[in-house]
Amino acid sequence: MVEKPRSGLVTAGGVLVIVAACIALINGWLTLLASITVLFYDTIHYKIEWLTFYQMLLAVGFFALVGFAFGFVAGVQSLRRKQFSFAAVGMSLLMFAGILNFFAVTAPYSTDAGTFWALAFGGSITILSLLGLVFVATKKQEFT
Repeated sequence: MVEKPRSGLVTAGGVLVIVAACIALINGWLTLLASITVLFYDTIHYKIEWLTFYQMLLAVGFFALVGFAFGFVAGVQSLRRKQFSFAAVGMSLLMFAGILNFFAVTAPYSTDAGTFWALAFGGSITILSLLGLVFVATKKQEFT
């Protein structure tokens, strides 16, 4: 049986998504640590209408960890070239976690440092997962 030729785009997309998932893991743990710090040392009294700063950090940390789990599995599935639909959904969830992080960090910190952290975590997760999704989606026919 002749094996189909494999392109490097799917491999590159899987690796990019795994890197983005690892960044999301770091971001999730740091954000959850920050939310615990804000909970016990309530020195920041920032409030977005119905959402307090603690709840916002908790939600961003939770979605970052969920994005890590789905994104890591999606990257592994794309490296194995199995279950394209699950890989695409996992990459999309990881991208959503990056977008949520970008806007949640930029909202309270409209300073240069806040913009830097929003781009460092949210922007890198979003861009890497988007590139991975595009690379994998262009070679959908390689999946079984």
